[in-house]
Amino acid sequence: MHDDSLFAFAGLWDQWTDPTGTVIESCSILTTTANPMLANLHHRMPVILSKDTYDLWLDPGFKKVKELEHLLVPSTRRR
Repeated sequence: MHDDSLFAFAGLWDQWTDPTGTVIESCSILTTTANPMLANLHHRMPVILSKDTYDLWLDPGFKKVKELEHLLVPSTRRR
């Protein structure tokens, strides 16, 4: 971050039970196309959420998934 502040990656977590009855917990970090600052290192980068979207991303009652697509873009913040 340009001001060395904390930041959050967009991630998913789930808990489910497989056919044998074993409880499985899994998580992932979502990625997007790399921004120009990172593109020479790799073609993908983690989705970085802005502070004003944390509550929306973490709201377990929010069901309009299409409305979250605008968050899944490369970060353009620079140091």
